[in-house]
Amino acid sequence: MSDEVQEALEKIFSADSEIYQNRGFQRRIGFGKRPALINIDLANAWTRPDNAFSCDHMDVIIPAVQDLLTASRAKNVPVVYTSTAYAVTDGPNSDMGLWHHKIPAELLQLGSEDCEIDDRIAPQSGEQVIYKKRASAFHGTYLAGFLRSLGVDTVIITGVTMAGCVRHTTEDAIAEGFPPDRGSRGRRRPCPRCRRMEPVRHRRQIRGRRAAGPRARLSRSPRGPGRGECTFP
Repeated sequence: MSDEVQEALEKIFSADSEIYQNRGFQRRIGFGKRPALINIDLANAWTRPDNAFSCDHMDVIIPAVQDLLTASRAKNVPVVYTSTAYAVTDGPNSDMGLWHHKIPAELLQLGSEDCEIDDRIAPQSGEQVIYKKRASAFHGTYLAGFLRSLGVDTVIITGVTMAGCVRHTTEDAIAEGFPPDRGSRGRRRPCPRCRRMEPVRHRRQIRGRRAAGPRARLSRSPRGPGRGECTFP
């Protein structure tokens, strides 16, 4: 995504947020005391290159999820993974619904390597992997019952894609009575100085450098165009 498109989206989202706030939306739900981590569709079809479902920025997302997994397991927080997979991908009795008329859902064959969780963030023994057929991790699965059986009252949601399966899972979490929090360490935002897409931690570093003085400098990522350093006023 180009910087120009990202900047336009930021303006749109900001304007929409203001409208919702002025109308009394965006109230705070709060969180409970017993969270669970839900990793949405971090299977090879989405995390590895050269697939119709491949997602960008895995160099940021995978390390961020690794950190979340480490922190969750250290605190005995339940960890759940989802993947989207279909048992019957041809013929009139397919379990894909109408998805295959819109997207190449037939590539997501149950039991295939593409639908297995990326081994860089592999589930540990006893951690649930739920194979779903719809966008939401709750739709048609045992996720809600499983979480309630563990006394979970808050869900931390991460994974891909934000506009699809993560969003629908977040909406259904609210409907099912689980206050959601989106794991955000891997999100990207434009650097307010150089407008490059950088992780959230890059923006935090920027604020720290600004407090340090007018000649503070921060190394930019060597990836992508405009290699070098970002100088802050």
